[in-house]
Amino acid sequence: METVKPHNTREKILIEALKLVQREGFTRLTIERVAKEADLSKGGLLYHFPSKEKLEEGMIEYVMEKSNMNLEKKLSVEEDTPGRWLRGYAKAMFEEAGLQELTSPGLLATMISNPAFVDSWRKEYKKWHENVRTDSQDVLLGTIIFLAIDGLWYADLLDLNPPKGEFRQQLFEALLKLIKLDSTKNFLDLIE
Repeated sequence: METVKPHNTREKILIEALKLVQREGFTRLTIERVAKEADLSKGGLLYHFPSKEKLEEGMIEYVMEKSNMNLEKKLSVEEDTPGRWLRGYAKAMFEEAGLQELTSPGLLATMISNPAFVDSWRKEYKKWHENVRTDSQDVLLGTIIFLAIDGLWYADLLDLNPPKGEFRQQLFEALLKLIKLDSTKNFLDLIE
């Protein structure tokens, strides 16, 4: 798994803040602690993020941006056939290259601490759900697949006994088969 490396001071601050929250929890997030972790003065950090709330907002947006970039990278190599978006989403979420060091239960606590942060997450999910609807031949099956992938991501994030090793790989392959099935058959015909 690759490590996320900062390209500028703002990104360095966000990465260090996310690592701090992952390591020590949301309650330990302060402007002073993040400045120290990022090797900056408090004033240097405040230049980029004038308040703790702006820093928290930046953290949420940064993780979503990185997640979307990872998804776009996966989509760029997928064949343009039905199920393309779900295949890319499955591959991105199963791998989340470099993002595991940036996501934690503390990040969810940060997000939930402010309704505006939850709203920004909801907007992204609405876009993703629209992608499922336009990408799937069978919207019901596409939505089930999407929710299964998402559930695994949250199981990983919260360490809720996520599947590991060979079983995880089998689960991934089964989801890819379901995505292929979605593009060829009607799910309701299979379960009736």
